[in-house]
Amino acid sequence: MIGYTFLDFIDYQRYKELKSSFYNIYSKPTPDILMKYEESERQYVMLEFITLPDENGKAGFDIVREITLNDYFKDIIADIKRDYLYQVQKDVEGKYKFSREQLFIFVNSEIDLLEEYSNRIDKSEITYKTKSCLVETIKQIIGVLNDNYLPNEFLSFEEDKIKFKLTKKEVVLLFKKMVDAGFINSKQSFDKELGKLLDKHFYYFDAKSKTYVKMNDSYKTIRKVNTDINHQTPSEILNKFLK
Repeated sequence: MIGYTFLDFIDYQRYKELKSSFYNIYSKPTPDILMKYEESERQYVMLEFITLPDENGKAGFDIVREITLNDYFKDIIADIKRDYLYQVQKDVEGKYKFSREQLFIFVNSEIDLLEEYSNRIDKSEITYKTKSCLVETIKQIIGVLNDNYLPNEFLSFEEDKIKFKLTKKEVVLLFKKMVDAGFINSKQSFDKELGKLLDKHFYYFDAKSKTYVKMNDSYKTIRKVNTDINHQTPSEILNKFLK
């Protein structure tokens, strides 16, 4: 299982070929393999008969080992993570060794690409278990990139953020108004995409601590605004501003 990438799960044709590789591997020898379809999990399961040696090393008894498509994919995803981080380490120690600025640009571009992959995977029709494994793995890789490879000297989180003297809900309501008015690019106006941008670029004002706080989990607040009437009522400040 060497050479696969996240694109093998994102591209429909490559995903079909990936599934086919599972059947090709676990359909030999044909007489000793059974295949069934589990409706509840909506994924194929291979049953492989294995002969285990006895205590004298001779052929002993037969057992059945269950191999699911999900298990097969988990192994591939683990290999993708290992290979990806190995390549990043190689690039960091090679072409970006003497340029911290280029390293910063490289790591940020990789994070942006991984976030794009995560969004595409989240919207795909692959099985829930595989999708969850992929999204979590990408999240872990991004964490490694941020913690181990992003040069700290280029990071000034507060200086790079816009600070709103509004509550978290008010910030979300303000941007939702701009989305509804068509002021924000359609590709960035979806709930998850908008939530990520708010988390990345903005602070809100916390009245209790009287400090500016980094936006986080904005996507969940956006969902509340969309589904909870109590979260749809603007504050007096926004009412005056939006008149």
